[in-house]
Amino acid sequence: MQIFCFDLMLMQICHERNMGPGFLVHDSHLFDGVDERQVAKALQIGAERSEKLGFQYFVTMNSDALPKE
Repeated sequence: MQIFCFDLMLMQICHERNMGPGFLVHDSHLFDGVDERQVAKALQIGAERSEKLGFQYFVTMNSDALPKE
């Protein structure tokens, strides 16, 4: 989850400086061993931040690993 937070911070800085690729990509490995509720919240935060800052947020994850929330 530290990497998730760090990546979102970098996207915020890139947005403020008008730089960067305009997208953020995470794969399921980032969420290995993380509680399902935290994964759900992280996906929600990622979606909200991407909409607010105007970047695309991609997450590759097996459908059986998606949180029910």
